Amino acid sequence: MRFSRYVQLDQVCCTLMEAVDYIQGHDDSDLCRELLNNGAQMFRDFYTILMQFQSDWKNTKTKELLDEIICKWQDPLPDTIKERLEELRISLKEDIVIQIRAVFFAELGGKWDSMESVYSYMCQDPRFDPVVVLTPIFRAIKVDGETKSEIVYDDYLTPMGIPFYNYRDYSIEQDCPELAFTSQPYESVTLPEYWAQNIAQYTRLVYLPYFIPYMMYSDSRTTLCQMPIYSYAWRVAGSSEKFAQYYEKYSFCRGSNLMVTGIPKMDYAVQLKEAPRAVPEAWRPKVEGRTVILWNTWFDWNASSLQILEQIVPWLTEHKEFALIWRPHPMSWSVLKLYAPEHYKRFEMLLKAVNATENMIVDTEPEYAFAFSCSDAQISDFSSMMTQYLLLDKPLLWMNIPGKSLQVVESEDQMVSNRWMEQASNISDVLDFLGRIKNGEDRNRALRAEVCQEDLQMADGHAAQRICDTLWKDLVQETIQ
Repeated sequence: MRFSRYVQLDQVCCTLMEAVDYIQGHDDSDLCRELLNNGAQMFRDFYTILMQFQSDWKNTKTKELLDEIICKWQDPLPDTIKERLEELRISLKEDIVIQIRAVFFAELGGKWDSMESVYSYMCQDPRFDPVVVLTPIFRAIKVDGETKSEIVYDDYLTPMGIPFYNYRDYSIEQDCPELAFTSQPYESVTLPEYWAQNIAQYTRLVYLPYFIPYMMYSDSRTTLCQMPIYSYAWRVAGSSEKFAQYYEKYSFCRGSNLMVTGIPKMDYAVQLKEAPRAVPEAWRPKVEGRTVILWNTWFDWNASSLQILEQIVPWLTEHKEFALIWRPHPMSWSVLKLYAPEHYKRFEMLLKAVNATENMIVDTEPEYAFAFSCSDAQISDFSSMMTQYLLLDKPLLWMNIPGKSLQVVESEDQMVSNRWMEQASNISDVLDFLGRIKNGEDRNRALRAEVCQEDLQMADGHAAQRICDTLWKDLVQETIQ
């Protein structure tokens, strides 16, 4: 039985108990007769709804109680009628399978890991009935007065075994879910119907952040606390107590909608560490027997390590003891094509060069799980993938490129210390890092353990359970008297 139907029936019981109190305490025969007649109609409606959900009965106790009460619903009401109505409420809660319908609005960009553990947990928890809707993302710019746009809508869920609705085939207004999940806070890349304010018109919106808050940058207060998603969300999943303090300080709602549960991103990384993915067959000839480096790049050519990678590729071609897995940001193709066509040709040439080399791979898999599992170290532009990689306990070199649009700032509010990372901004530093990784030198192993213990205490693989339990409890408390 849908939770909303259960709430409706529970409220009927409460209304009938109030009617009993009035009837048994007053001598106004006309009003009492009206209450009895109205109550009889409510019982008929109750019975109709209950019979629609026979498949959700654990036993017939609720129906038997309802039949008994209906027979006794006549003047004069027996003294025990209110007690029997309370028993009916309890029976509804305990003897009928009640489910919360939850819709996951999954959008492109490799963000399914922002939701995956909650969805998987709900699939196994009889309290929930989850569905997934794949939604598009787009970019639009003006070039010489003409607006150019590109919509990205590729099915990356089917290969992962995740059933979903096409966004054109799903109506939140008709489905009336009790909960809706999103991990997309940016209206600029989202169709209006998936903006927070529009989803929140129909249901309780839950925001599952698409990255673990870590280093603070110039726009952190806005990005982490003040975008529309934070005002319209019924609940926001929080990564730590430290983040909760920051959110309470800077959010417009003063932290009232935050759940300090950890986030699914944490679960995903913890699960990868415990159960690494097997190397894809197509990758084996290029990576097996080699020191594998994952290189993660941002989509801005001038503010990323793309230019350094462009120069390193010839070196790696000559040093086949290494294997390179290059994972460009998923939006690199569309952003460079629209915003920086002068660099797009170089980007295409770099893709071609990497793919043509026997020890290099361009990773366009929907999940980064394979690259994380089979790599020995990561080189990364400023990215959420850095903190994810920390949870796998592997070395990382942060390409701290000057001119990055999101400038990292020193702050006492820093959510996850960056002292576990090595840093570089030139080819020499990269080559030095590669040499040490090849020789098995791991400078920061102890620091990684310290940072995880201090700043990622909720990264225990159980954020999804805490989120689901909290949502269930809060929804029940909010809707049931």
